[in-house]
Amino acid sequence: MRRALLRLFLLLPVLLWFGCAEPAPEATPAADLGLTDSLRHAPRNPLVQFEGHDYPDFAPDFTAPLLQGDSLTLAALRGRVVVLNFWATWCAPCLHETPDLVALHQELSEEGLVVVGISQDADGFESVAAFAERFQVPYPLASDPDGEIAETYGGLYSLPTTFVIDQEGKILHRALGPFPTDRMRPLLRELLTQIQSPSG
Repeated sequence: MRRALLRLFLLLPVLLWFGCAEPAPEATPAADLGLTDSLRHAPRNPLVQFEGHDYPDFAPDFTAPLLQGDSLTLAALRGRVVVLNFWATWCAPCLHETPDLVALHQELSEEGLVVVGISQDADGFESVAAFAERFQVPYPLASDPDGEIAETYGGLYSLPTTFVIDQEGKILHRALGPFPTDRMRPLLRELLTQIQSPSG
């Protein structure tokens, strides 16, 4: 009994260390990737505006197969506001954000918003189908198993990564981590208003 208590006493500092210690900055997805200091030291789930780097100003066009059948061409969505979400079924934060994206789609799709999910799962739609059914995902889900589409967007430094594309195809924002839907609603509504009242 005394030996067991001694072992527990010796292990307690180690357990407390692993339970409370902050991860080293080098362990964060954005570290050592040539990003700006503001992005590297940004708080969790930052909303980052494009400021150059190796990222495109306008959303590169692509055509990808859809889980729902047929295929999606991004250029066909010109004139609408697009939330382009790169994700994977094995990504825990992606699962966490999905209900928010579903709610965003249901709330604003009739006003001109399109949410598009681009799966990075290596098995294509095999895992995505069960995921879509589980979360009742109503928006288009495309597959990018080789990461070719992601590469044209400057590559992915973390999942999920989401782009906000305006009605002219310009990339306005890039969000690392779960998409901050509450913070983005005012911007999205403003963009959608411009679609409905182009002369104003």
